[in-house]
Amino acid sequence: MPLTADQTAALWKPIVGYAAAIDQKRFEDLYEVFHPEFCADYEGARFEGPTPVVDRMAALHDHLSGSLHRLSNFRCLTWDGSSATTETYVDAVLAGGPAAQGRTYRDLGIYTDLFEPFEGSWRIRQRIYRRVWSEGHVGDLQPLGSAGAALAAGASLTQAPDASAAEVDHG
Repeated sequence: MPLTADQTAALWKPIVGYAAAIDQKRFEDLYEVFHPEFCADYEGARFEGPTPVVDRMAALHDHLSGSLHRLSNFRCLTWDGSSATTETYVDAVLAGGPAAQGRTYRDLGIYTDLFEPFEGSWRIRQRIYRRVWSEGHVGDLQPLGSAGAALAAGASLTQAPDASAAEVDHG
């Protein structure tokens, strides 16, 4: 049976909330879209709990001139009333601004999200991000001396000394 308009909107809301929180630099709002038991795999960078992702997104985006996370092709893959799995295309553009000499980074991929209800709303319980294509290097947008600057010097995008410090190169 297809989802109702209300069910679809309830699943779409945290996905849009994620993009809006990052693009509007309201990183604390990310706690409203993630389930407390959130886990994620962003192309090999693994996160347990919402805080490591919130901290990483703030570190990667806060100093940027701006970012745009455009979402499309949303569809529900599974629904049983107590959980749902969706797929959403993302086109993320990060603008480094004057400090990055006008450089940008663009990342196209697919979010596969598992949702579970928490405190009366649907929250993202698990996210798997699969990159389709990217252009530029997110490390080039980072301030000198920052963890992101290490990326510009050739550090791996998906490996870090510990999982909480893993670099994620899109939003």
